[in-house]
Amino acid sequence: MAYIIGRGRYARETYPEPKGSGGGGAFARNFASGTGGDSPTPISSAGTQLPWSAIDVGAPGVDVTITPQSSGVIRVSAVISVENEHAGPEDVSIQVQVDDVTVPVPLDLIYTFAGQGTVAVPVLAEITGLTIGAPITIQILAAADSDGHLVFVERSSTIEVQEVPVATG
Repeated sequence: MAYIIGRGRYARETYPEPKGSGGGGAFARNFASGTGGDSPTPISSAGTQLPWSAIDVGAPGVDVTITPQSSGVIRVSAVISVENEHAGPEDVSIQVQVDDVTVPVPLDLIYTFAGQGTVAVPVLAEITGLTIGAPITIQILAAADSDGHLVFVERSSTIEVQEVPVATG
């Protein structure tokens, strides 16, 4: 039996077996966000792993777990809200970690506060070479210039960790 690809008068190609668009493969994803709360997390100069109170798959905490299923390539996208409670300038650096080890790209996202205020820092990182079927944990590490001035505002922050599906072109 031959299968016709397309619709209408342009459906002229035939194949001996059905062919799909190639977009249906399995891939992994996880999501975490803040659900509110009035006690922001202080960001230290030594670095603070940011906690999440709502994780789609997993328990609340600093780890967002994912198990690559098809490509071993993970894309991390996040918006991290940081507040400067100090009148002076402050720097915050944001790093993505895999199993508590900082990944090289982006090595450091640095935002400089001119004074008091809140900023949403966008984060995008792609992590390659992961073992398919082996669970990993993703963390976000934030570090401040000095202790006691910057806080992580969880209620307006979010992170998505998603495996990049295998290209089937």
